[in-house]
Amino acid sequence: MQTNEQLIYKVCHFYANKDADKQDLYQEILIQLWKSYPKFKGESKFSTWLYQVALNTAIAGLRKKKNPVLQYDPDLLPAEISESNSFLQREEMFAEMYAAIEKLNEIEKL
Repeated sequence: MQTNEQLIYKVCHFYANKDADKQDLYQEILIQLWKSYPKFKGESKFSTWLYQVALNTAIAGLRKKKNPVLQYDPDLLPAEISESNSFLQREEMFAEMYAAIEKLNEIEKL
């Protein structure tokens, strides 16, 4: 699990907005992984299986919510992102990218 922890964090970041929601989703994913592990047959890489369980858990959680995922306007997304080696600029670009991804519906996020 520790090897693939970042993969779970990424799913939580994409599918939950608030820190508390991200933590709840993380816990729910761990529970589902624990419950599903006996069914893991090793036909795929463990990380692939883990990612699929995490996505399914996140999507199932979205479907249970009363409020639908907001749609986005592609025209509001940045047209270009310039290359830069600066750590701060890369962090800003990632923040913009994550903000844009959060505006996508659940299928588009996949």
